[in-house]
Parts: sequence; structure tokens; C-alpha cells
Amino acid sequence: MVIGNSKDQTTYAPCLAIYALCLATYAPCLAIYALCLATYAPCLATYAPCLATYAPCLAIYALCLATYAPCLAIYALCLATYAPCLAIYALCLATYAPCLAIYALCLATYAPCLAIYALCLATYAPCLAIYALCLATYAPCLATYAPCLATYAPCLAIYALCLATYAPCLAIYALCLATYAPCLAIYALCLATYAPCLAIYALCLATYAPCLAIYALCLAIYAPCLAIEHLCVVSTVAKIWLAGGGQISPV
Repeated sequence: MVIGNSKDQTTYAPCLAIYALCLATYAPCLAIYALCLATYAPCLATYAPCLATYAPCLAIYALCLATYAPCLAIYALCLATYAPCLAIYALCLATYAPCLAIYALCLATYAPCLAIYALCLATYAPCLAIYALCLATYAPCLATYAPCLATYAPCLAIYALCLATYAPCLAIYALCLATYAPCLAIYALCLATYAPCLAIYALCLATYAPCLAIYALCLAIYAPCLAIEHLCVVSTVAKIWLAGGGQISPV
């Protein structure tokens, strides 16, 4: 650049001086940087083999995880199969609840039947006593036997009426049991459906157990990887520190 006049030279001169000072300051800077690179190069040479040891470690870990992933997928499928099973079982229980209600109604219906039958027997007992008296009376006196039989006849009529009341009672109970029987059959079918569900769930657990074992193995494989990586970093930092004239404090 050509300086036109003295005023320009006066203005530009300090700039040149500052620039020269910059260059003078920059030169040792470049020397330090070159030294830094020279120190860093062997460091990288040490770190590279270290990473070469770390890489297969990570590859094994990745393979381990790749084995674990399908294991989890199988377990998820297993649980997805088990979910409808639980729904079926819930339906079973919902079906069985009315069955129990019907059976309770059966018992409630049958209880009065038993009471009626007990009353029948209680009514019939005096009838038998009267008949026995009739027979005892018949031997000595036929004339007394006729009034005795006349007393026995209404007694039998009462007993017949009693049995007539009991008969529909038994019919109701039989109908009740007939309603309960298919109910029990449905419940049995439910349980039969649920049994394979339990088998599937057991299979799920059996499938998941190796998954956990594989994952534990993965972690066990990965632990040394972390140790190697840590050793790589520590070794590299130590070399840089020593190359710079520092010291490593004893642990």
C-alpha cells in the first residue's frame, strides 16, 4: 500500500507496530501449539488401542441386547395371550354369581318343603295310632271297629292333603336344581377354559426368566466395558498431564 502523505504515515505507523507485535506474540503461540500437537499425537496412539479393546466389548454388549429384545417380544406376546384368558375368567365368575343366587333360591324354596313334610309325618303318626287302636278293637268287637275306621278315614285324608301340598314343593325344588345344573356346567366350562390360561401364564414366566438371565449377563459384559473406557480416559489424561510437566497426585 502506498502512503500518500505524511499524515497518512503518521496514522498508519502505530497500526503496523501493533501488527508486528501481534505477529511477535503469535509466533511463540504457534510453537506452543506445535508442541501441543506433538504431545497429543502419542497420546492418541495410546488411546486408539484402548478404544480398539473397548469396541469389541461394546459389540458383545450390543449382541447381548439383540438377544434380549426378542426375548422381551416373546414375553409381551405371552402376556397379550394371557389378557383374554383373564377376561374369560372374569366372565366365568360373572356367570357363576347368578348360579349361586339360583342355588340360594333353591335352598330357600326347599326349606318350607321340608317343614311341610315334617308336618305331614306329624299328622300321619296319630293316624297310625288310631289304626292300631282300630285293629286292637276289631278283634273283640266288630261293632266298635266301624266307628274306629270312620275316625281313621279323615286322618288319611289329612295325610293325603299334606302329601299333595308337598308334591308341588318337590317339583319346584327339582326345577330349581334343573336350572342350577346348566349353571354349574357353564362354570365348569369356564374353569376348563381358564386352565390353559394358567398354563400360558406359566409359560410366560418360564419365557421371561431366561430374558432376565440374558439381561443380567448383558450388564455383566458391559461392566468391564465401562472399566476399559474409564482406563482409556484416565491413561490419556495422565499422559497429557505428564507431557505438560505436571504431576499425578497419588490416590
